[in-house]
Amino acid sequence: MKVNLSIGLLLSLATASSAVQAVPAYHLDGFLDAPICTSVDLSPDRSTVYARAHFGSFDEGYRAFEATPTYEHIRDYPVEGSPWAGRVSADGQHIWTTRYYPGDVAKMNLTTGNLDASLPLGSWTTGLEFDSQRRYLYVGENHPGTGAMGSIHKIDTFTDSVVGIPAPVNGEPGHHIVVSPDDAYVYTITDNTTPKRLHKIRTSDMQVVDTHDLSGSENHVGFSLSPDGSVAYVPEASGDKVHLIDTATMDELDFWSLPDAKGFFVSPDGTHALVLNDGPGIRVFDLASQSVDFIEDDLLILTGWARGTPYWDDTSGRVYVPQDGFNGGVAVLVPEPATLSLLALGGLAAVCRRHARRMRP
Repeated sequence: MKVNLSIGLLLSLATASSAVQAVPAYHLDGFLDAPICTSVDLSPDRSTVYARAHFGSFDEGYRAFEATPTYEHIRDYPVEGSPWAGRVSADGQHIWTTRYYPGDVAKMNLTTGNLDASLPLGSWTTGLEFDSQRRYLYVGENHPGTGAMGSIHKIDTFTDSVVGIPAPVNGEPGHHIVVSPDDAYVYTITDNTTPKRLHKIRTSDMQVVDTHDLSGSENHVGFSLSPDGSVAYVPEASGDKVHLIDTATMDELDFWSLPDAKGFFVSPDGTHALVLNDGPGIRVFDLASQSVDFIEDDLLILTGWARGTPYWDDTSGRVYVPQDGFNGGVAVLVPEPATLSLLALGGLAAVCRRHARRMRP
C-alpha cells in the first residue's frame, strides 16, 4: 500500500508540475562558426559536434567542436565534391557524407581525415538520414535543380554497401529525409516538380507505398514527424501554412496558419516545434495552444532555406540548429533552468505512469 500511495503521490505532483509549462523557454547558449551550415550531427557519445562548413571558394567540409559550454573548435575536415549533409557512424570513427558533384556517399575517417570508402549512387546527392541504430543510411540522389526524376537509396554502413533497388520519386528528393521512429518507413518531399509530393517509402523493400500531393509554389523544405510517427508536419511558406498529414492514410488532417515557415521541426517530446525562416530569430511554436514565442539574438540573423535538421540532445537539453548562409553556423539553444526542471518532472510523470500500469491487477 505504501508503494502504491508513493507512486500515486509522485504521479499527481509530477503531472501537475509538468502541466504548468511543458514548452521550454530557450536562450542562445553559443554560436558555432560554420558558414553555409546545411548539416549538424553529434558523435554517439555526445562529446563532439560536427557541422558542415564552407571554408572559402570551393573549400568545404566539416568543422568539429567540443559539445561543452566552451564549444571549442577542434579541427576542420576538408571534403571535395561539395558535401551537403553528414552523419556520424555508430562507432564514432567516421562521417558519412553526401557529395553533390561526384554523386556518391563517402565515408570519411575522423582520425586521418581521409576517405575510406566511396559508394557511387548516380548523380547529385544531397540529403541523407540514419535509422535509429545508425546502421542504414537513406540518401536522396539526383537533385540538380532541373526538375529531374530522382530516387532514395539505402546504404548498409556496417558492410559499406548499397542495399536493394532505390525507390523512385516523382521529382528531385529534397534536402530532408525523415525516418519513422520504428524505422519501418522513410519520408521525403520532391522539389521543383508539380505537384510537390510527400512520399512514404517502406524501408524493408524500398517500395513507395503511398504519397500525398502538396499545394504551394515554393519547395516544402524542412518537415518533421510527431514523436510516434503518426503525423507529418509539412510547412508551406508560400501559403503561410503548416499541413498536418496522417501518415497512416496520407490524408490531410488539418493545417495551421503560420507565416513564412520554411522549416518546422517538432521536439522529441512532441510539445513544440522550432520554426525556421529567412528572417531574424527562431520561433518556438506550442503545438497544444498554437501560440508562438521568439528566440531573438543578433547572431540569429539568417536561417537560409532551413536545409539542415536540428539535432536535439536529450541528455544535455541542448538543441543544435544549423544556420545556412555565408554568415551562418550552428545556433546552440538551451532551455532556461526553470523550464528544464519542469520538463524533467514531466519525464518523472511518464515513469510513474509506467510503474502505475505495472502495479495494476
